[in-house]
Amino acid sequence: MKHFVLLLLSLGILSDPALSAPPDTLTNSRMVEQPYIKTTAYFLPSALFLSGLFINYADDKKFKQQFQLWIRSGHSDFHTDVDDYLQWAPVGELIISGLAGAEARHQPIDQGRYALISILTTSLVTRGLKEGIGETRPNGGMHSFPSGHTSNAFTGATILYFEYRDTKPLLAWSGYLFATATGVLRIYNNAHWVSDVLAGAGLGILIPQIVYRIEPLKNWHPFPKKREQTKLSFVPVTGRYTGMFVKLRF
Repeated sequence: MKHFVLLLLSLGILSDPALSAPPDTLTNSRMVEQPYIKTTAYFLPSALFLSGLFINYADDKKFKQQFQLWIRSGHSDFHTDVDDYLQWAPVGELIISGLAGAEARHQPIDQGRYALISILTTSLVTRGLKEGIGETRPNGGMHSFPSGHTSNAFTGATILYFEYRDTKPLLAWSGYLFATATGVLRIYNNAHWVSDVLAGAGLGILIPQIVYRIEPLKNWHPFPKKREQTKLSFVPVTGRYTGMFVKLRF
């Protein structure tokens, strides 16, 4: 039964409206600029975060505690460090795909810019909430809500999705499998409550959506195009007058 609940949780996370939005058309292997993210795409990540916030305080926190005991029954000794690395798997996919020359929505400079802004913003928001709320972890540790591992994983997965959903759908979707696995392992490791994971997933999906919607610093290019070198050419002139026509281009 508990595995069925985890399956429903995974399906709920993966059913983000942004993921099912119609892909942009391709013309001459270039992306046609269209509104890339519909407003309705923000509903599900917002619902994930709010549901996590609600569960965190529901029934004087008894619900999340009972759920934690139920989900880990028979696995109380389970522990793995895989989630420490798995959270960065989508970012790793993004880097490897870029090095392999896979066609993405943005050029490497723009892709790196949006990825960096998304990751830093998600980290700052997550850390601020952790410090502000001060929730205790199920294992007794501090700064539980929301899950940083989960928000990192879903941020990378969402970036990967937006970059490759038009050209390599399987690659685009794969990041969410790693992200969901990260969230599940955080619960099984007794490092986070289910409310922490839901909120972390919501932030990890929502913030990159906003970044890709507004495209901050879109026209900022740290490496300007190389100016064309100065060219000097001479063209002989004959006829009524004889001479030389000098052309200087710079």
